[in-house]
Amino acid sequence: VCALESTDCSNPIMFQSAAQMKVLGHVPCSVDDLISTTGGYCASVDGCTNTAEACTENSKFVQRKSCTVHSNLEDGTTTHFGHCRRQGGMGGDRCVWSKSECDPGFEMWNPATKPQNWFDNCNCEHVLTGACQSAGGMDYHCAISAAGCGSGETYIKSYELDLKTKGTMV
Repeated sequence: VCALESTDCSNPIMFQSAAQMKVLGHVPCSVDDLISTTGGYCASVDGCTNTAEACTENSKFVQRKSCTVHSNLEDGTTTHFGHCRRQGGMGGDRCVWSKSECDPGFEMWNPATKPQNWFDNCNCEHVLTGACQSAGGMDYHCAISAAGCGSGETYIKSYELDLKTKGTMV
């Protein structure tokens, strides 16, 4: 069974990060192999979002197995994600998995939206993720939160990765 985070697993399944799976000789899961525990229908965007948090009104989010990371399997429409926007509107938007990926000093969270003339929207291919760093600090693998990291690994948020690799903000 494939999962993005340890919170997607129920006992007695033991979560293994992508790096741990690789060490065990298993090919890491593709997004199509994931167990769908978070996706659902959001009335405010009239479509699928990855989490209730990405819905303007959390109460209007209903989990649906047809809502995958990529699209709604029933009608083929794209799954929508929220984004971080630089405060003051300067510097653009970053599509992210969750509100926790926004830099609280510089960015504001914006729930998922349908495409508009000034903003295309965020779909799976646009989402910037964080990474888990190995205990030795030399190896990394993509993750959507600290719950996607294995024992001894450190989670680095997407904006921190950008700072680490470029030395500047997005």
